[in-house]
Amino acid sequence: MRKVDIKKDSETVTAVSQGHHFKAVVRLRLFMQNDVQDHKYWFGVDGDLPRRVVESIRVERDGQEMTIPERVYSDFGDIPFEPQQWRIQLFTEGDKLLMRYAGSDGAGSYEAKFYFKDESFDYAAIPSGGRTVVRN
Repeated sequence: MRKVDIKKDSETVTAVSQGHHFKAVVRLRLFMQNDVQDHKYWFGVDGDLPRRVVESIRVERDGQEMTIPERVYSDFGDIPFEPQQWRIQLFTEGDKLLMRYAGSDGAGSYEAKFYFKDESFDYAAIPSGGRTVVRN
């Protein structure tokens, strides 16, 4: 199931797999002046500054949060959520949960893959400019 809240710039996806209930929520916020000093590069833009950035990513398994460190996604730029977009997708690969987040659109788009092992965040892989950035 998927829900987009345009007023809150958020998308929520819920799924049931292998007897577990999963929920992923991504929230965006406006880019602020103090964000300029935080990162030299922003995913989701072509050299300029984003209008919106990812404020938070929250993933739950059976109601228990699997915390993703903010440093993993703190440089993700994006555009406003729209009902026809599918930013978040949840999958299981064997015993692992995988969340894909498709950020921005056009030439600046990116797709981050978040891997979870057991009941916790393992790592994220973000392909960019011919290489893949891995964060944990």
